[in-house]
Amino acid sequence: MSTSQNDSNEPWDKERIKYELRRKGFTLASLSRIHGKGRTYFSLVLIYPLRKGEKIIADILGVHPSEIWPARYGSDGRPHQGRFLPENDGLAKEAARQVQCSDQDACSKQDSGEVS
Repeated sequence: MSTSQNDSNEPWDKERIKYELRRKGFTLASLSRIHGKGRTYFSLVLIYPLRKGEKIIADILGVHPSEIWPARYGSDGRPHQGRFLPENDGLAKEAARQVQCSDQDACSKQDSGEVS
């Protein structure tokens, strides 16, 4: 399995990331020790968007973080701003609704089913 080949835009699963790190001589725990982080920091990187940890892992694997976690990054390779929310997450839909509803009255009417 080559770290530089990801034929699709699919995220790497946790086991693949851990496998590729082991091939390079690292574990998540060893990365935490080396970088002076808490012992679970790099385990959390696999779940949550912690940019510094993502960069460290990606550098070791020789790829850009957007190749490992494409949903966390835009098409230009820059990280999405704010908290990462998967598209199918109800919180993401609520956040998008809040952004679209800049006028409080319009949102209130929309929530209550009123039409202006």
